[in-house]
Amino acid sequence: MNDEQVPSTPVRPGNGQVQPIRVTVVGFHMSFLNLVGFFIKATLAAIPAALILGLIWAAIAAFFFGGFFGRPWV
Repeated sequence: MNDEQVPSTPVRPGNGQVQPIRVTVVGFHMSFLNLVGFFIKATLAAIPAALILGLIWAAIAAFFFGGFFGRPWV
């Protein structure tokens, strides 16, 4: 399909299913303060995720390397 043949709304053929259409985003407008707010929220949301991943990694490391207080390798 070239660009002239792409419909502007989803098309329902005879079987009732909606066919996808291609969309190209050429830009969007967002104020600087809204962008700063988004990045602050994303950073704050990443902190608990990093802690959880760190705990999972520590548990896996403890399993493979003899626990947190196990006998050190000699």
